[in-house]
Amino acid sequence: MEFYRVTRGYLRTRGVLVLALFFAAACVSLVSFQIGNNYVVRKAVTSQVLDSAMIALSEASRTFQALRDEDGPQRRGTLLSEARRQARALDEAHEGLKRIGQAQGFSPGAVELFANPSLDLVGMLEDLLTVSKKLLETDTPRRQTNRLTTAGAQLSNRLLIVLLRVKELEREDRILAEHRLRTMNVAALMISLVAVIVSIRFVLRPMESSVLEAQDRLEAARHDAEHARLRFDTMADNMPGALFERRERPDGSFTFDYFSAKLPGLFGTTPEEVSADGKALCANLLPEDQNAFLARLAECSANLTSFEEKVRVLHPDKGLRWVMVSSLPFLQPDGSRIWYGSVMDITDWVESEVRAAEAAEDLKRSHERLTLVTEIAPVGLYELRKTDDGLFEFPYVSGRFAEFAGIDMAEILENPSNLLPVVASEDRPELVKSIGRSADDLKHWRMRFRVIRPKSGLLWLSGAAIPRQEANGSIVWTGAVLDVTPDAIREEALRNAHRLAEQMRADNEKQALHDGLTGLPNRRYYDRVVAERLEKARNDVRQDCTLIRLDLDHFKQVNDTLGHEAGDKVLVRVAEVLRDSIRASDFAARIGGDEYSILLAQGQTEDDASALVARIQEKLAEPLIYDGRQCRIGASFGIAHVEDLAETGTDIQMFADAALYRAKEGGRNCLKSFTPALHQSLIEDRRLAIEIHEAIEADQFVPFFQPQVSAADGRLVGAEVLLRWLHPARGLLLPGDFLQMAEQLRLVSDIDRIMMEKSHDALARWRAQGLTIPKISFNVSSGRMHDPGIVALARKMRSTDTQVTFELLESILVEEESDQFRMHLDMVREAGIEIEIDDFGSGHASIIGLTEIDPSALKIDKRLVDPVAPGSQALSLVGAIVEIAETLGIETIAEGVENAEQAILLRDIGCSFLQGYHFARPLSEKQFFEYAYLPDRKSA
Repeated sequence: MEFYRVTRGYLRTRGVLVLALFFAAACVSLVSFQIGNNYVVRKAVTSQVLDSAMIALSEASRTFQALRDEDGPQRRGTLLSEARRQARALDEAHEGLKRIGQAQGFSPGAVELFANPSLDLVGMLEDLLTVSKKLLETDTPRRQTNRLTTAGAQLSNRLLIVLLRVKELEREDRILAEHRLRTMNVAALMISLVAVIVSIRFVLRPMESSVLEAQDRLEAARHDAEHARLRFDTMADNMPGALFERRERPDGSFTFDYFSAKLPGLFGTTPEEVSADGKALCANLLPEDQNAFLARLAECSANLTSFEEKVRVLHPDKGLRWVMVSSLPFLQPDGSRIWYGSVMDITDWVESEVRAAEAAEDLKRSHERLTLVTEIAPVGLYELRKTDDGLFEFPYVSGRFAEFAGIDMAEILENPSNLLPVVASEDRPELVKSIGRSADDLKHWRMRFRVIRPKSGLLWLSGAAIPRQEANGSIVWTGAVLDVTPDAIREEALRNAHRLAEQMRADNEKQALHDGLTGLPNRRYYDRVVAERLEKARNDVRQDCTLIRLDLDHFKQVNDTLGHEAGDKVLVRVAEVLRDSIRASDFAARIGGDEYSILLAQGQTEDDASALVARIQEKLAEPLIYDGRQCRIGASFGIAHVEDLAETGTDIQMFADAALYRAKEGGRNCLKSFTPALHQSLIEDRRLAIEIHEAIEADQFVPFFQPQVSAADGRLVGAEVLLRWLHPARGLLLPGDFLQMAEQLRLVSDIDRIMMEKSHDALARWRAQGLTIPKISFNVSSGRMHDPGIVALARKMRSTDTQVTFELLESILVEEESDQFRMHLDMVREAGIEIEIDDFGSGHASIIGLTEIDPSALKIDKRLVDPVAPGSQALSLVGAIVEIAETLGIETIAEGVENAEQAILLRDIGCSFLQGYHFARPLSEKQFFEYAYLPDRKSA
């Protein structure tokens, strides 16, 4: 038993010693490696720790040898105790070496270990591992790039190699790349019945590689940071408002560490002023807002709460503006506060709020007025809703509506079905159907029906409503009902009387007074009825009269394309529509061709006439099928209403014709009413036509001249001839006052001839006084281009000193693209006359059209020049036109230059010539001569 205990202690101690020896040798080996490729492991190891390790290793070897040779139990016990002490010393030495390795991290450098040369480590290994000394001394392992520097290092390295060769379980040797990560794992098992597992791992990163990689990472980080900064600045400078970072110091002073580009402009200051003094932003605040703004800012700073305030800025360029400042403070360790915030211009929003408040107030007042009106109006107003599930409800009914129904208003609002029993049973089905049709097609609802009130009896009502579909699918009718009981009774009586009279005179009137094609009363019958109405008005009390004139649109095309038979069908269809639409008391007649007249019964208003026209238009819109083809009918209507027919007499027909003519001018298929203004316009047109004839005979039309100057130096380069009328009573008149009437009278060619002749004489007189105009321009219409007389006059005016130019509207280039038009242009050029495009930019002329016309200059439309200002879109647009003209080799003339700033801007973008009130208004012959010799004439 004692032998077993001693043997077990021996083996345990031997294992401890073996393990200690192995760790010591491994540590010696680790710190002694020197890696090639100019990257070595160098570290300073204190001699004290190294010597302790060597001494402990030597003593452990001797004790182990004695323990192996000793047979006595007592001596063996002493040796075992000594071996345990030496093992602890080896452990301490190992821990010291490990701490040195950890402290130095096996980082690039060197650890040189000078082992004790007297230490017979080879003998120890031979004895411990039962490996021959020859094997240890002669084996040459693959050392990678390691270089042994001392005898101790050689022995340590061999120790590891032998362990691997004797009991090799795992080896991993990986070299990723030169100057890259290197790793070595070593493991050993089962040394003399004692399990020992040792794992040694070291990582060497060459210094040059680390530096290069660090530099690469630094450069990449710098590039990413620069890109992020540029991206942030771009977004911040182009957002609707501005961003800022404001530093508030404990002493109350503050600066802006950062602000986006738009911040100074919002407060009417400059970036330099803001950078120099953060308080510059408050300089333009309204005094009454400034104190409250700063007080609120101080409060939020003290409480570290968010700040959001609207404040007014008296901007030096934009006037009064509203801005919203929003910011949030963050307390810093030094007591300062960093504010991060934004600023937005909310002037438009504030103004819209004001307008909304004003609109709400107006709406309130309007609602109050309408409420009062509905209480006294003779009509009943209502709003009916049909929900998406088919139920009906009345959101609103007026008191008059409930009165007509004979039911209390509360009952109607509570249950709409209470109304249906009140409607006459004969009218009830049609009422329900008409509402259903209106719900389906969303067309206006109109119907005349009867109600039988519980207390008041029968009542005729005329109802009308406009449907609309809401977003939730429900349909809402807004309408009114009117008591038409007297009219219904009278109309019924008139209808019966008319029917009887028609039966008695049917045969006779069919032959003499009715149109054979349509069956309507003819022109003869119409004239008789008008005469009777006029006679009655003159002999009886004052009578009103309403007349509707109807003329079919493009009826000639129906005859030309489908034939006269189709035209007859259209005329018959129109007659049927008129008969179905008018009342029995109204009178409709075909007065000739495709013209019809409707004479409404006395008491009908212009609104009644408009309603009748709407019904007629609705029915005419339904297509007529003829010979398998659709034939759509359109018509224009003119309405004339007079309160006293005796006063106007037959002029009412002229009034209706004038209204019809305006409807034709307005685009056809529409309605125009004769108004006092139209009446006055007719009178004035008649007078104007007479005066234009008289003006030509009295030589009252004269030319005025507006100078054109060089944009570069302001010298006079030409003049545009403008028409003026020296009216004896109204003074100087512009073309807009009379030219349209002159065109209707076909007198424009005569007026153009007068202008050119007088301009020719003016040029001669100026030349005699020493003034020569380089160029003179005339506005010429497309039709005048075809007049050989105009070309002859221009050729006569042309001289070696003065160039004659015709200005053509840009719209002509779009409308006139015929070969004949181009031929006339060639004739004009052959006569030595240049072509300029007037009002360029107002039409849609193409670049190809310009190249074909080949004008000498483009006159930029005044409407494009008016808004020209620094940085404006108009300036860019005009600049684009100038670039196009320069590309095509064409000069540019800017019209309507109003001030010096515009003149400078237009000159800077390359505009050739300028014309406008900034230089001179249109001048008479004498005024122009004086202007030409002004020494201080304005220039760009």
